[in-house]
Amino acid sequence: PAQQAASLASQVMAEDNAEFQQLLSTLCSSLHRTVRRGLVSIHDLDTLCQIVSVLREERSLASSSPTTMAAARAISAVIVDAQERLIFCANTALTKEVVRFKATPADLDYPDRLKPGYKA
Repeated sequence: PAQQAASLASQVMAEDNAEFQQLLSTLCSSLHRTVRRGLVSIHDLDTLCQIVSVLREERSLASSSPTTMAAARAISAVIVDAQERLIFCANTALTKEVVRFKATPADLDYPDRLKPGYKA
């Protein structure tokens, strides 16, 4: 029975089984849409960088087998989405922290600011 199950599984998951590959593609597309919705709620730049890094590793593993190419394509799409979110969040942070920065006299008091024990 175990050998028959393994044989059946290998037949179903064969590279040339178009129905199975289509099913995988559909499932991976749904996975991509679901993960994409979750990415929108992430604002932390470090977390987004880690997500991109981990997904790149997973994509390289998924790309190694023809059976998992649908997953590799979905992971690639999620990487693009995560990178877009990272760019958006970085741009927002730069705009908020740098472009809109208004220096106060305490910010500009550098000779005293460099002295030990200075408190703003």
